[in-house]
Amino acid sequence: MADGAVTRTVRDAAGLLDAISNRMPGEPYYAPPLPRPLVQEVGADPGQLRIGVLDRPGGEGYPRRPGVPGRGGRRPRCCSRRSTTTSRRPRPRRCFEPEFLRHFSTVIAADTEATFQNFEELLGRPIGEDELEGRNVAYRRIGRKLSAVDYLDSRAWFGTWARGMADWWEDHDLLVTPTVGAPPARAGLVHRGRPGA
Repeated sequence: MADGAVTRTVRDAAGLLDAISNRMPGEPYYAPPLPRPLVQEVGADPGQLRIGVLDRPGGEGYPRRPGVPGRGGRRPRCCSRRSTTTSRRPRPRRCFEPEFLRHFSTVIAADTEATFQNFEELLGRPIGEDELEGRNVAYRRIGRKLSAVDYLDSRAWFGTWARGMADWWEDHDLLVTPTVGAPPARAGLVHRGRPGA
């Protein structure tokens, strides 16, 4: 889950990010401060950008549908007056690690079970599976079977993965991605879904 809101303009989105990006006392992690408020970047000339392009869907387990082709390396229109990829690494090497979905499901399942246990404590009763969406039922079932070692192993894996992703950004300013990897899901899919669906 991420904090944010739907906005109508880039300026509104930038102003919102400025407002919610302040450090809070006691936070263990936070992003390095930006040189100036994001709202001051709206409309400013960014100069020559180092741009990477993600032009195809990911590996197994990621949305991939006929009729939503990759861009095949075509230069995005937004980059027509800017430099494109400036290195041999057009996208982060670790972008679609085969183990990502397993570790993601572990962390989400543990968090889901912990969240619903807190809800049950507040309600003073168990929450039945018939009260939850299918995806949350599946995550709860997985979460109940996890050990502390399983959870910590996945968190440690994500620490290594994040460092590998961050390394790519030392040489790039922007990663251009497809708008969607598949057509919009049918209404009700989440209710019938599985973790990762």
